[in-house]
Amino acid sequence: MVTSPSTLMIANNVISWSNDIIGLEIEMKRRDVHNLVLVLQQEYQLTLQEAINRAAELCNEEVRKFMDLESCRPSFGPVTDPKLQHYVGDSFWAKSRGLIAK
Repeated sequence: MVTSPSTLMIANNVISWSNDIIGLEIEMKRRDVHNLVLVLQQEYQLTLQEAINRAAELCNEEVRKFMDLESCRPSFGPVTDPKLQHYVGDSFWAKSRGLIAK
């Protein structure tokens, strides 16, 4: 299966930015400034909560892009499609768990 550079970039962004949001408290205690939330806060003069909210919005936008790509993927046949679905995920699953806005 071929994965496009845009798909890889989107996946990387979702993973990295989610980690930055989830790990913010720990990184702040360590004085680690390599965190999307802290960069947004500094760059745009946001409160910490505004920066968290903006980082979450950016992450959700990337998840939506990924889901759009998922809905456009071609069929690779009855043997491969279920395996692909296992790795790509299910849009309904993400929506139902509040991972993205419905």
